[in-house]
Amino acid sequence: MTLPERSRFANAGKAALFVSLHLNAEVRGKRQGYELYVLSLEAGEAGVRQSIASENQIIPEDHGEDVEKVLADLRMSGNFERSLSLAKALQASLKTKATASARPVQVGPFYVLYGAEMPSVLWEMGFLTHAAERRALSDPKVRQGWLEAAAEALAKAALSGRVPSP
Repeated sequence: MTLPERSRFANAGKAALFVSLHLNAEVRGKRQGYELYVLSLEAGEAGVRQSIASENQIIPEDHGEDVEKVLADLRMSGNFERSLSLAKALQASLKTKATASARPVQVGPFYVLYGAEMPSVLWEMGFLTHAAERRALSDPKVRQGWLEAAAEALAKAALSGRVPSP
């Protein structure tokens, strides 16, 4: 699915939560582990800006007024806070499963999150540019294990009551 199709699919299915799974990359190939992001116009650190530009598409500039309207709607409806709560719950659940420590939950203008009408998180599950993670991802059993760990972390977060209810 394309990035815009992902949020449209979640909206059409009236999903309560939206988690978009991605694999990360960076120029030096040294970073590893997972990262979680929620929607914001701010791009934060240089690494976040690089990730947006190279992998996930920034919200198009010609949508500026629409972006402001959506973000205002998000603030009014509480989706930003609920998205942040979801990301932090996932972060806490993943700490027991992660192969590398993660950075704190971050924000950015990620296009894949732009159209979501529900609490949403972009989850970078690992770095393809890190040699060990790339080798692991080439193994179908490891990929399946990572997806199972992702589903388990989401379920654990939901059962703990830390995932926001719709």
